[in-house]
Amino acid sequence: MHTDYNTMIHQADSSTRVNGTGRTGAPVPLRSGDAALFESMKQEAEGVSAPASHSSARPSDQQTELVDQCPPSVIRGAKLHEAEIGIDWFRFRMPFNRLHQITNRLAKYLGSYYSKPGMWGYRERFQFACGAFVNFTDEHRECCIELTGKTCQLLGHQILMELMTWAYSHFARATRIDIRLDFKGTDIGLIDNVCQSCERRELCRCRRWRKIEQLSSNGEYTGYSVELGKRGKDGSGRLVRVYDKGLETKEKPKGEWERWETEFSDDAANQVCMELIASDNWTQSAAELALGAVDFRVYTGARSLKRRSIADWWAKLTASIKPILVRIKRVHTNIDRYGSWLCRSVMPTLHTISKHTDQSVANIILFFTGKQNFAKAVCDASPVVWEYIDITE
Repeated sequence: MHTDYNTMIHQADSSTRVNGTGRTGAPVPLRSGDAALFESMKQEAEGVSAPASHSSARPSDQQTELVDQCPPSVIRGAKLHEAEIGIDWFRFRMPFNRLHQITNRLAKYLGSYYSKPGMWGYRERFQFACGAFVNFTDEHRECCIELTGKTCQLLGHQILMELMTWAYSHFARATRIDIRLDFKGTDIGLIDNVCQSCERRELCRCRRWRKIEQLSSNGEYTGYSVELGKRGKDGSGRLVRVYDKGLETKEKPKGEWERWETEFSDDAANQVCMELIASDNWTQSAAELALGAVDFRVYTGARSLKRRSIADWWAKLTASIKPILVRIKRVHTNIDRYGSWLCRSVMPTLHTISKHTDQSVANIILFFTGKQNFAKAVCDASPVVWEYIDITE
């Protein structure tokens, strides 16, 4: 099991390292064969030949043999410098007057498209064969562009970054971006390390996690993953999924292709895109942002993270970078935000109904609400709602 060997390595390190109290750790009991090895090394240093009963191999050879007995996941594990880093999903909005520009730019790389009914309340969409699409209604509402994982792979990192830079120079705003880190090898153990850390209450910057195992009728793994965080308004704008991509694609056995994927949404996605555009090394920035979504610290009961040491496996994984935490800026609700929401989400639909029924927007509102038909009592409604009603009366 990974846990036993990880604990063994941690104990071995603590015997030569100052612990959190400022005192060196207690000696660790030696395994079988270690005593003979250390005695042989001591005698060689003093110029005394080792007894004939000892192995004729040199101490360095014996040490290598002992290390090779450890599980492959302890020696290899997930190494960041060997990971493949990329963008796996990108969704953004642009002003309606940029509809044909962004559509023609996508058609240059993705080929022809065709028209279909819109999604998510939009009236129409332009659909590409690779899965990408552009949703739009009219000049009263922004258009929404969706680039799926397959599309991002077809475009490639360079074209995708050029497209992102161009879109942001024309007032784009991201609502979702997924960053992936692919680890390929033998017995990576990334999912196991994350699960074990969560069980030891080492997970930080995230309150929810769940482990998902999918098995076939004969007991073989068909899926293995762990999810950190939550989508929606109750989430933090950061959702981490660590899963076995080899099992999902059926291209590799369990444990030989594991993916770390961080999904940023809403304001967090917007911040990530601006960080990537401004960065001189976008792959390193992407890794720092993806891994900075969560943290793993040894549980001590202390509330301050500074008082808790970083989990050993996590420290090794992030040793070459400085993880960046993206936070959502909470904005207090006011009359301006309510007005913006009405113009963005409600009024386009009302205008569409008005156009098809030859009725004014005021008459449509009156038809649905009556003269006064509030869903909440005055005492239960938000104060800003009644401020708005007072203004309009």
